[in-house]
Amino acid sequence: MRFVALLVLACGIGTAADVACPWVGEPTAAGLLGGPVQARATKGSCEFLRPQRALRIEVHHMHDPAKDFARYIKKCGKKAAPIEGLGNQAFACSHGTIVGRVRDDAFEIRVTAPNDAAEVARKAAEQVAGALF
Repeated sequence: MRFVALLVLACGIGTAADVACPWVGEPTAAGLLGGPVQARATKGSCEFLRPQRALRIEVHHMHDPAKDFARYIKKCGKKAAPIEGLGNQAFACSHGTIVGRVRDDAFEIRVTAPNDAAEVARKAAEQVAGALF
C-alpha cells in the first residue's frame, strides 16, 4: 500500500482540486480581485474566491461556432453590448458578465464585486482570450 501511495505522489497524480486554471493563474486572479484568493479548477472551469468577491471562468469547445455561440450571446439578453478587440467576438452582458469566443472555444466570465465587477470582468476576459489564442 505504501508503494502505491509513493507512486501516486511521485507521478503527480492529484485530485480535481489540484488542477491549475489554464487561462488565469492564481496570482493574476489575486491581482484582479484585490488580494489572496481560494482557487478551484476543473476541466472547463475555474473559480477564484475571496470575501465579497469572486471570479468564475468557463470555457467550452464549440463544434459549430456560428450556431453554438448564439446561445452564449442569448444569455446576455437584450443588453448584450459588443466589445471590440476581445477575441473573435465578445459581448458585455449584465453587471460583471462577459461572453466571448476565440476560434472554436466559447468563454464566459462572471465577476461578483461590490463596485468594479465590469472592469474586473473585462480584464479577466482579456487574459482568457489571450490564453485561448
